[in-house]
Amino acid sequence: MSATATISATNTPPNTRSRLLFPERWPPFVLATLFISIALTVAYHETFPAPFIFDDLPGVVRNPAIRQLWPLGAVLLPGQTGGAGALGWPIVNLSLALNHAAGGLDVRGYHIVNLLIHLAASVLLFAVLHRTFAQPPLRARYGAAAFPLAFGAALLWSLHPLQTESVTCVIQRAELLTGLFCLLTLYAFIRMAHGQTLDEDPSSQAKPQTTDHGPRTTDDRPRTFPSHGRMLGAGGPWSVVRSLGLSKSLTRLQQASAFKDFAGRAGVWLAVCVLACLAGMACREVMVTAPVLVLLYDRTFVAGTFREAWRRRRGLHLALAATCGLAVFLIARGAGRGVATGFGSGVGPWDQVLTQCRAVVLYLKLAAWPDPLVLDYGTTVVRHLGDVWPHAALLVSLAVATGIALVCRPVLGFAGIWFFITLVPGVSLVSLTAQPIAEHRMYLPLAALMVLVVVGLQAAIGRRVLFGAVALAVVAGGATLRRNADYRSALVIWGDTVAKAPANARARFNLANALSAAGRSGEAIAHYEAALRLEPGHGAVHFNLAGTLLQLGRAREAVEHYEAALRIGPDAVDLHVGLAAALVRLERMPEAIAQYESAMRLGLLAAEEQLRFGRALAEVGRVDDALAHLQEAVRLNPKDAGTHVVLGMVLSAAGRGAEALRHFFAAVQLAPDDAAAHAALGDALVDAYRPSEAVPHYETALRLQPEQAAILHTSLGNALSRLGRAFEAIRHYEEALRLNPNDAEAQANLARIRAAAQRRGLLKK
Repeated sequence: MSATATISATNTPPNTRSRLLFPERWPPFVLATLFISIALTVAYHETFPAPFIFDDLPGVVRNPAIRQLWPLGAVLLPGQTGGAGALGWPIVNLSLALNHAAGGLDVRGYHIVNLLIHLAASVLLFAVLHRTFAQPPLRARYGAAAFPLAFGAALLWSLHPLQTESVTCVIQRAELLTGLFCLLTLYAFIRMAHGQTLDEDPSSQAKPQTTDHGPRTTDDRPRTFPSHGRMLGAGGPWSVVRSLGLSKSLTRLQQASAFKDFAGRAGVWLAVCVLACLAGMACREVMVTAPVLVLLYDRTFVAGTFREAWRRRRGLHLALAATCGLAVFLIARGAGRGVATGFGSGVGPWDQVLTQCRAVVLYLKLAAWPDPLVLDYGTTVVRHLGDVWPHAALLVSLAVATGIALVCRPVLGFAGIWFFITLVPGVSLVSLTAQPIAEHRMYLPLAALMVLVVVGLQAAIGRRVLFGAVALAVVAGGATLRRNADYRSALVIWGDTVAKAPANARARFNLANALSAAGRSGEAIAHYEAALRLEPGHGAVHFNLAGTLLQLGRAREAVEHYEAALRIGPDAVDLHVGLAAALVRLERMPEAIAQYESAMRLGLLAAEEQLRFGRALAEVGRVDDALAHLQEAVRLNPKDAGTHVVLGMVLSAAGRGAEALRHFFAAVQLAPDDAAAHAALGDALVDAYRPSEAVPHYETALRLQPEQAAILHTSLGNALSRLGRAFEAIRHYEEALRLNPNDAEAQANLARIRAAAQRRGLLKK
């Protein structure tokens, strides 16, 4: 064959045809991985600074278990404190703790790790599909196109806009890790089964025959898989086993009767398969489907029948099933999705079934046409079959068709069962009253649909399937990039959600929170009130609305909403503290003190609350009690200048001037630019008969806070008068009266010092 001869589709060996688009010096697997990496980076790079939102707040920002890496038990199995699902899933919590140890709450690190996990899962999906299309049931029809089909499906899956919630919302790392470990479990099984076949029948490895196109084999055994297999398997697992000192343990495992057929590399991949499955069980309840998927894969693509799969690999299948015990334990312990507790209640099992009929059909629609995508669909449930009978009929038809296909056309049936069983645990094993519909639940199920898409493309356009898949991926990537722009701020994403779901009370509540944080309190109040019209019995809305009203000085309205929140419950420290602050504004001190005392019975008060409580007690003359709380506030936050100032003022009023001076000096040292601290120190120095030291502090306060000039000029006049500097004192009193003609103290002191100066002949009468 000449060097210039062309290679046609009919005379090219399958292994060569699957790599025609790539130079031989570039292994296709490496190039595919690089392509997916670049595509994902382009699609998701703008999300790196995106803030924590929604379930990220309880799951990451307010998750106490990720603040340290030791003791490890507190990270893996933290106390049940409520919040998002990460608190109950050990591997997810550990990954977040590692993120926190590396960069605190710098959100960029969390987004980068999420993207890397998604990339790894995408590459594993490609590897699984590449080998699956080369399995005996598919080899004749799809073996030559194994690479473009696998690459196209993995690329579409990785870039699909429906994946944005899973990748961009930090706490959905649980979904990403579950998908990663599920795919790793399946990939390890495929490698193990292939190695087991070779180890069982080494004579079947026929000698290569040379043809015009290079070496080929003449037997029908599973072929040696292309480059990604060599890269992931050549010695890698063995080196890990040896480095961990597990060689002897693995040998004993292989000698057990249930595992006697697993030797060599097959044994290593068996261990990887079981460990990956166990790790996935510590990520999310969806992983309980992995043992079923592996058994179905074995029956469909490897063994041919359930009987043969069980005969040859029952030890593995039993081991995988046993790992479900971990997921059951974690679910029983309380692992789940605790989103925005309080929205949605009174939902029975039948209501959930009906709601999921609508949800699954919506997921199918979004897989085909991902618009509109909504972060939060709210808590609306379906209570009547008549409202969703078309959805239910469609799903029953698809389920029946999948069951028939499992018997008559197992390969097609496997794709259908992948979709259904990877979706069902996410909508059945946990209560969905808080979030009946969530796009992140489609993370794994979407893979089956993307495989069907590329297979359909291959049937339609033949060898151009890779170009068609890449073209679709470009469109999907563009849509993903546009969708990710919505996550750039809490204000944008919740505004988008409210625009798409205006009847969603929780979305309006979160938009109001974002508006309030942005200083747009008027707009925030409008959305809080809209949320209450949609769901009147939600205490958190009343609480946040009350806080916003209090910031605007509308204390009377704030009290009404704080009291409404207390009636709804649950009883909480923050509710009593907020109500107390509003009552203080209304000068209803006894009631405010009663609320602070109620808060203290529920838990410890923070430094700021101790400060406010102390001030309220001082207002009603309970000085000793006030000093106790103010001293506790200083102990809790010794670097807050304002707390030192308030404590100093109460000490001064109690006649303990020396102690007061210590706190005023501390305040000035902590906050040299705090005008109030300088003014308070000046007053204390004058009271301590040290007016010469007081003057520079008054002058500093006057420079820092000119809007308080009238009061400060009077104070300066008092200090200068004590120093005998009458003319300077008169000048400051006159300036004080110019600014505030009704200042009685300045009037009296000015008259007194003028009279004294006149008596001494320093001023003319």
